[in-house]
Amino acid sequence: MNDLIFRQVGKDGYYKIWHTPEKNIFIFIESGEGSIVLRNESYPIVKGALCFIGENKYHYTFPKEPERYVRSKLTVDTARLEGLIGLSGCGAELEKLFNKDSATVTVLSGETYDRAVRIFEQLRGVSDNEKYSEAEKSSAALQLMLLIAENLTSAPALSASPLQAAIEYINRHISEEITINKVSEASYISKYYLCRLFKEKIGITIMEYVLQTRITAAKELLRDGRVSVTEAATTAGFSSPSYFSRVFKEHTGLSPLSYRKRHGNTL
Repeated sequence: MNDLIFRQVGKDGYYKIWHTPEKNIFIFIESGEGSIVLRNESYPIVKGALCFIGENKYHYTFPKEPERYVRSKLTVDTARLEGLIGLSGCGAELEKLFNKDSATVTVLSGETYDRAVRIFEQLRGVSDNEKYSEAEKSSAALQLMLLIAENLTSAPALSASPLQAAIEYINRHISEEITINKVSEASYISKYYLCRLFKEKIGITIMEYVLQTRITAAKELLRDGRVSVTEAATTAGFSSPSYFSRVFKEHTGLSPLSYRKRHGNTL
């Protein structure tokens, strides 16, 4: 992926698919509505949202009308990001907001919205004529970090909502049997309303979300390399190793054992 993507329109290759970015990524949204879904929370896609998502942070985007979803992106590797934080003069504060395991979102309007537009337009203006320098990219990334930090009234996460309660329940109980009835009871609303709300806001059904979360948990365990395939299946909540192997390969193109050999840590 190019480090700069300017005013991208429509779906990307990870539409409703859990993934971690290869680098830390800033996303500035100029149009659209929907949700940015992370493992433990969800934020609305709205005009003016400026998002930072760390390279280790699982997420996917769900624009309700992809043809109206317009955003610009800038990616920065972790070493450079850490260097910028060190040079900023407010490293401790920025380190809490911007690291490879974090996600930070704020919504800009008025003059601050215009500032974000100019940051991306200036960088694009350079790259239209010649490749922008690392110094110019670093300057843009630092400006975006400071813009987020200065305006962190934050986009409202779906906290204290039935959806947030549902997501938290699923993540806490991922190794156990999960049913729609159990999730709805934890959310204190009817299962019919929760199913409709979940599909509308998150873009997939509750049980599709459970399955994706289990696949993601299994990937993390297999990459860690300290558990067997059977242990990864059990810990991630799969009912049997054979079912786990079949579903895992359908979603990743690799068997769990092949995935661990290719991506696992060497201990």
